[in-house]
Amino acid sequence: SSLSSLDLSGFATGKVVNMGHMFANCSKLTALDVSGLDTSGATTMQGMFSSCSKLTSLDVSRFATGKVTNMNGMFSNCSSLEALDLSGYDTSSVTDAGGMFLMCNKLQQVDLGEKFAWVGTNGYLPTPFSFYIPGADGMWYDTEGVGYAPDKVPGGKAMTYYASKDLVPKREAFAVYSVDDRSLNFYKRASVPKVGDTFEGMTVSKVYTGVEDGSCYDDGGQVDWYAENFWANSIRVVDDIYPSRVSDWFRTYNGTEIDISKLHINKTVNMAYMFSGIVGFERITVGSDFSLKDGARFPTPDPKYISGADGKWYAASDGQGYDPADIPPNKADTYYASKSL
Repeated sequence: SSLSSLDLSGFATGKVVNMGHMFANCSKLTALDVSGLDTSGATTMQGMFSSCSKLTSLDVSRFATGKVTNMNGMFSNCSSLEALDLSGYDTSSVTDAGGMFLMCNKLQQVDLGEKFAWVGTNGYLPTPFSFYIPGADGMWYDTEGVGYAPDKVPGGKAMTYYASKDLVPKREAFAVYSVDDRSLNFYKRASVPKVGDTFEGMTVSKVYTGVEDGSCYDDGGQVDWYAENFWANSIRVVDDIYPSRVSDWFRTYNGTEIDISKLHINKTVNMAYMFSGIVGFERITVGSDFSLKDGARFPTPDPKYISGADGKWYAASDGQGYDPADIPPNKADTYYASKSL
């Protein structure tokens, strides 16, 4: 096609069922704004952008795809396209996604969501080659730097994938204490806020780095946020973090609940005294790869501080009671310090 520009601002597409090959072979288009298209009625997007070979970017993040059954070749031969945000895509109705990314040789970043599932055996992301993408080695890398062959990239998981490990943004794990709500939260982000900043809706009162590499301890082995444990009302690990050491992390915590469901301990070598000195603690949420080791144990629920406590922790999933040192390993659950809670 000789078409070099296209204005879709007046398009009313809410009743369109077939969007197959809608922009196919528009090989001279260098820009295309489809962000305003209503795709809620569409059932086929086969070859929709096939051979739009000069497009380097394409915003299809707002597409409603719940009714779409055919995505075969949807982006095939978009050979200059560098990024796609498919995080909002629902592919539950799709039965054919063959060659969806065929010849997308320069695709460097893809965002997928929880409702995006792979269909068939040849609709996967393209194999990254160093000829097109510097540093590519045939694998796609998630934000943690974990690599996957194209046919092994997980479906049904919200994640951004990169066509080279060199493209994965460097992120740093840190802790933020805010006097606004007396919260101590742990994050892993591309930038670290400063004291006085507004971060996640709260004022940053204290910020601590070195959370993953273990440099968050002083010479005496005391964790940097030790004083904040006493004042904090709540502790939460917001982002997935992989610390090398968690000993004494929550020592003398004076709040009632902790959510560490995103704390991964597979790289942890020291967990001793993680919950030492806690007395009024009522609830803790853990993730599927959390397990106690190095003599660590949950605090013993004491009836002097917790009404109805009998020394056991009770799982929300089945009501089963466990001794503080015998919490089931590698089981995501919330535990209460009293059966009545």
